[in-house]
Amino acid sequence: MTETAGHGALGGARNDTPERDSVTSRAKTRMDHLLADVFARHRGTSTRIRAADDRRVTAGFRRAVHTELAYGRGFVWAVVAFVLGVAVYFHLPAEPLLAYVMVICACLWGLVVYRRMRGLSGAFALGTAMFMSGIACATLRTASVDAPVLERARSADVAGYVEAVDRRENGYRIKLRVADISGLRRDAWPKRVRVLVRGATSGPPVGTAVRLRARLMPPPRAVMPAGYDFSRRAFFQGIGATGFAFGPPRSADLPPVTGWLALRAGIEHVRYAIAQRIFEAMGHETAGALAVALIVGDRSAIPAEVTEALRTAGLAHILAISGLHMALFSGAVFLVLRGGLALSSRLALNHPIDLWAAGGALIAATFYLAISGGAIATQRAYVMIVLVLVARLLGRRALTLRNVALAAFAILALMPEALLEPGFQMSFAAVIALIAAYEEMLRRRVERGPRPEVARSVPVRLARVIAAWLGGILLTSIIAGAATGAIGAYHFHRVAPLGPLINLFAMPIVSGDEPALAPEI
Repeated sequence: MTETAGHGALGGARNDTPERDSVTSRAKTRMDHLLADVFARHRGTSTRIRAADDRRVTAGFRRAVHTELAYGRGFVWAVVAFVLGVAVYFHLPAEPLLAYVMVICACLWGLVVYRRMRGLSGAFALGTAMFMSGIACATLRTASVDAPVLERARSADVAGYVEAVDRRENGYRIKLRVADISGLRRDAWPKRVRVLVRGATSGPPVGTAVRLRARLMPPPRAVMPAGYDFSRRAFFQGIGATGFAFGPPRSADLPPVTGWLALRAGIEHVRYAIAQRIFEAMGHETAGALAVALIVGDRSAIPAEVTEALRTAGLAHILAISGLHMALFSGAVFLVLRGGLALSSRLALNHPIDLWAAGGALIAATFYLAISGGAIATQRAYVMIVLVLVARLLGRRALTLRNVALAAFAILALMPEALLEPGFQMSFAAVIALIAAYEEMLRRRVERGPRPEVARSVPVRLARVIAAWLGGILLTSIIAGAATGAIGAYHFHRVAPLGPLINLFAMPIVSGDEPALAPEI
């Protein structure tokens, strides 16, 4: 009975299965339709939302472009296109033909002029022309410095003119403009060679004609992928061989130097005289070496442990002659000249003493650029200080992104390879970040409007001024450090996490100038 009932139950269950399956199938179908409808509506809504977001982004981008052009920053973005062109050139797989590049560049500039004459928008054409101009400048620079490079290591007698002398721990390094190399055809002579002379403390003066016996080798390439490539830098400096000398250089009977080398020899003589006078007054210890580095840009006398300590503390930027030093030097000359001329009421009322003071400051900045060695950061600071002085005379704002763009354009148009140098990247990154940050803070302060005056005692006001000054130094250090930290870590594989805090205590001692100029590199 039970078994029969059991079989009947099982049989009934088997007979009910198709019905339940049919109901389940219909329910599932209805559910699939409902989900499909929901997903379709959601997908349509998402598409509409994405389309609306795209329209808002496009409209926002257009407003941002119009705002930038209204502020007169079209030149800034044109220079950005130029910089991109230079960067693209150095990543090309092969050297482009100079004639083709120049023809394309000329056609693009012709298109810009044509659209300008027709009254049409030429923003895209201008950007494209500036981009191609960056490639053209880099190609032209490469063609102009192209010189023979030594193919293999060899020993030879080298005669030439001394162009630079760098002191080292075990001697000095000398750069020669080649006048003769034994065992090589004239068309295979490198334009310059760099040779290490061991066991000597001082080298021959710049501009001297010397002869020496040396072991020469091709400039070394990068020892690791994407590492520092000295051969690229040597190529743009015209150095076709490096090596070491078998003995001290001897005087050579060559014609006297003329032209640019003669001028450079005179400048180096002045730099050497200034350095020797500083050493006589302060000694050859760390203090004298630091003073020489800050004035004439020669850091070879600084002990290695001092340099390492400054790098670890994040204060190495103090030794690089840049905006801080240029502003202190030329600004001091401007203030002294203007203040001295203002002592005479006749001069102050009847003559443009501002113009005279600015001219004196400009001459002082040019002199400082010459004796400092002319590093990339110094060149950038010089161009910007010139723009600051001219803006002062014309009643315009001095520190703007347009001035930074003009400085970058002036340097890269003459030396496109500077874009690959850490000094260029860190210097401009710091200045751009500082100007952009302080412009944004100024804009927000203007939007907020003036704060109501509150009566405070003299000690409270003094404390607020000191706190604002120290806060400005700390904020400036943080902004500049954030802008240059990644670049420094990429090139030098090191960071200084305590840099902002240490700069807070060090910069008031180093500089009494505006804090915004303090951390420039």
